[in-house]
This record gives sequence, C-alpha cells and structure tokens, in this order.
Amino acid sequence: MRLTLHQFSEQQTSLRVTAESGNRMWLAPDADSAQRLVDRRVSRGQIWMVAEMAQIAEARTIAALLSAAGVVYGDVDVEDEEHAAPAGPIRR
Repeated sequence: MRLTLHQFSEQQTSLRVTAESGNRMWLAPDADSAQRLVDRRVSRGQIWMVAEMAQIAEARTIAALLSAAGVVYGDVDVEDEEHAAPAGPIRR
C-alpha cells in the first residue's frame, strides 16, 4: 500500500504494522483514532499518529539540510521567536 501521510490522515482506519523482529506498532490517522486504540487496551507507546510522523519527517529533513550545509548538531542553538535576540546588521 502506498499512501502519503496526508492521504493516510484522511482515512478512518488505523493500521497495525509488525516488523520482522515481531515488534508491533499502530499507525493512527488522528487523535480520535489513537484514543479508540487506547480504549481497546493498546499501549499509547505503540501508537503513532500522522502528526507525530510528520514532525519526525520534518525534523529529519531539517537535520539532513543542516548536515549537507556542514552544520554540526552541537553548533546549533535553538530559541523560540519570543526570546530571540534582535537581528543586528549584516556584516560581510
């Protein structure tokens, strides 16, 4: 089955995935679907929602771009916009 995260999020069905190792996880399109699984006694730790997968995909994409640009993880300081220092003049 080939679905984008967006296409999967529009479905009303959760999917159980079993790895070769025997480990299982559930893919849920949204929080309501995830809650239905929890109500059926599936551990929340085994459930991934589309929004969570998208965040991981985005983080990996950003990390790959930074790595390609030669930025090392330890070189990066993260601030939220509210606490960011004002930008100074650009110096060349």
